[in-house]
Amino acid sequence: LAQAKLYIKDNLSSPLKITDIASHLHISSRHLSRLFGTELGVSYSEYVQNERVQRAAILLKKTDLSIKDIVEETGFSNVHYFTRVFTSTMRSSPGRFRSLYTKLKTTKYIE
Repeated sequence: LAQAKLYIKDNLSSPLKITDIASHLHISSRHLSRLFGTELGVSYSEYVQNERVQRAAILLKKTDLSIKDIVEETGFSNVHYFTRVFTSTMRSSPGRFRSLYTKLKTTKYIE
């Protein structure tokens, strides 16, 4: 499972089919799928999607990449789908997330 998680993290910008990762690890896709369910409590696809959203959040915070570039970098199929998934997961649109974070970073609190 640790190797599968590392492979996913290293290849987020690519299509990540469970069958490809399972064959890379020399196990069945059914066994890999079961590992995600029992060990992490999420399906394989949920795990990959969460990793992509978390990576996108980091890129939004730390880079000036366009939304389109972040979509490509994180392996989402298109901007519309990315925006829908990101907004659903983070409860904020990517643009708003970036602007809120930028404001928080530049605001200084003085007592």
